Amino acid sequence: MDDIEKRLALLENVLPEASEPAAKYANFVFSNGLLFVSGRGPAGNPKGKLGRDFTTEEGCRFARQTGIEVLAVLK
Repeated sequence: MDDIEKRLALLENVLPEASEPAAKYANFVFSNGLLFVSGRGPAGNPKGKLGRDFTTEEGCRFARQTGIEVLAVLK
């Protein structure tokens, strides 16, 4: 386990395997020294507006899930 994964484990996070992209999209593209990640989101792909359909706590959970998914793609 490398240092990043150890730090994530201390925060009680474990990186899942990156999910497969929908259709024929790429999980990431590396271009001109930049890495672009797209099509990532929280589990279940919730639809709605924060404050109307979701609480702040749910929004934080969705953001965290998205960040973990992006890190899994980068791994």
